[in-house]
This record gives sequence, structure tokens and C-alpha cells, in this order.
Amino acid sequence: MPKVEIFLAPGESIPDEFAKILNKRFDQRTHEKLKRFGGRVLLSVTAPYIDRKNQDDGLIIDSAFLSGLSGSPEEADEMVQMLTLKQVRELALLVDFPISSNAKVGDAKKALLTFLFSEDTWKKIAR
Repeated sequence: MPKVEIFLAPGESIPDEFAKILNKRFDQRTHEKLKRFGGRVLLSVTAPYIDRKNQDDGLIIDSAFLSGLSGSPEEADEMVQMLTLKQVRELALLVDFPISSNAKVGDAKKALLTFLFSEDTWKKIAR
């Protein structure tokens, strides 16, 4: 996560680049307090790690989708990677595979793919 920290000594003025943001988000009393006593200004940027444009939210997880996974492991992997966590949970429910409620989407996808590519499961899907 990229971040910038500015430490201000008591009596030091706020840099112009931060002053605009602070004026918009904080009241005058806070500005005076920061200038009088000094302090730290921290600016950080957080963003999702995945491109949500690549996910198909309207995709219906049903037996037709499951039969579409039977082509090849590579194609199935690509299809599962495009799913949201909710869709991964629906798919896991469809194939009777338990997924922890606090599982991260990457871990859930990896565990589900491992289960789907096991020999017994793959034979059931490919029928």
C-alpha cells in the first residue's frame, strides 16, 4: 500500500499539497491544533487487487455451468478464476465441497480447483 508521511514540528505550517485536502476534510480547529502542537499527516492509497471488470456478476452457477467445466483443466481453471467469491461458494455448494466462511477468494478458488481436479471428482463431472 503506497503511503506518504509528513511530520510537522510545533509551529510549522502545513505543506500546500496537504493543506487543500485537510481544508476540505477537517475543520479549522483541527488545523490550528496541528499547527500549534505539530503532528503527523499520513496519506495512503488502497485499491482492490483484482480487476472487477474481468468478473461476470451475472453468471448463473448451475449444472449447465458445471458441465462446461468438463472440457479441460486449463479451461476450467480460467472459468473459475473469473468467478466472484459468492459464485465460488455457489459452485462449491453444487459439488458438495465445504468452504470456510472466512476463506479469502484466492484460497477458496485454489481449494475448489484442487477438489474439482481430483481424479474421482473429475470423472463425475466429465460423465
